[in-house]
Amino acid sequence: MTAFYEPCVSDSASNWVDGMPCWQNPEVDVRGYRLPLVGINSTYATQIVKNFPFPPRSVFVHPSISGLAIIGWKSPFTGLVNVSGFFSDLDPTGFNGVIWSVDRVSQTLASGTIANGGPTQTFSLTNVAVKSRSSAVFHRGPEWGLHI
Repeated sequence: MTAFYEPCVSDSASNWVDGMPCWQNPEVDVRGYRLPLVGINSTYATQIVKNFPFPPRSVFVHPSISGLAIIGWKSPFTGLVNVSGFFSDLDPTGFNGVIWSVDRVSQTLASGTIANGGPTQTFSLTNVAVKSRSSAVFHRGPEWGLHI
């Protein structure tokens, strides 16, 4: 995803706010969206965009109909880290849910499936060994391989 927007501009009907930048596919898909999308709410308030609440100080992702939305993190040091967070389905009208995972190299550290509009799922990983310049990856895909 080479396109960066501040604020995000996923489609012409979106009303994104300052403090919510995103990286996204520069090409518009057949439905008029620029997906996949990875963004942040860098504000200290919940932001409502298209009736979806984006929590303060959070990262949000949206896959495309044919691909995952992925966030990677590269460790700046060798040692032990604690990693915690949550995944949620912000769109209960989207006809599907969320499949998510947290991976390190080829090892899945946490994963889950959220039914459409289902409750938030949290994860907390303690004492995860990392090496300098090693990566952890956060995946989010639509449940059932389809997002409408």
